Amino acid sequence: MREIGAGSEFTAELFTEKLYHVMISDKTGRPFISDEYTAYAFMADKDVNDFIAKHRNVSPEKESLINDLSMFYDIGADYLVLKERDKDIVRIKIEEKNVRRRARNRELVRNLLLFLETSHSKYAREMGRLEMIVPLLIDRRQPCMPPNIHYAYATWQESQYYLAFSTLQEFERWNKNCSPVMADLNELDNIRQGKNVIVDPHSLGLVLTDEILKEMHKEET
Repeated sequence: MREIGAGSEFTAELFTEKLYHVMISDKTGRPFISDEYTAYAFMADKDVNDFIAKHRNVSPEKESLINDLSMFYDIGADYLVLKERDKDIVRIKIEEKNVRRRARNRELVRNLLLFLETSHSKYAREMGRLEMIVPLLIDRRQPCMPPNIHYAYATWQESQYYLAFSTLQEFERWNKNCSPVMADLNELDNIRQGKNVIVDPHSLGLVLTDEILKEMHKEET
């Protein structure tokens, strides 16, 4: 396997007018990433089928151009493994300087995705180190009266769920009228008042139960 930087001339040749199948996780609907923070794209059907045979819950996206590495950078991928038809595998290092958009909180996003993919507790513990966005509501009051400040929640099947978001883009998909506030795990515990939390309700929809949140509080061993 040959490793190259994303800004090299050889990388540009790999992408110019060439169609690839990006491997998509069936569980998250995002590009699949491995525990080595690697995403994958293949040109030949044989390579696609060989990859699917080795990985569960993965499907090929329809052939398309890869015009920008932002889609991989945004999900926290550090590498893209790429294979043209009848050629050697190339591993491209994805760096911030080589993407058009620079996502914030990408470390949280990749640990969310890997937790949904594997249910492995180590990714829950990693999420516990990182901040999430929570929606803050400030109700208008009469002059000289203090405002009523509270956190937004959703109701589903007669149960309340507090909300959290991995990125500002996910937050704005839900509501543009609230104020986004960063909260660490202890602050999230205070906000949720013993209720469950839904992360990214319009996409990933991960429910943080008491059990998951307990795991998030654990220290790495």
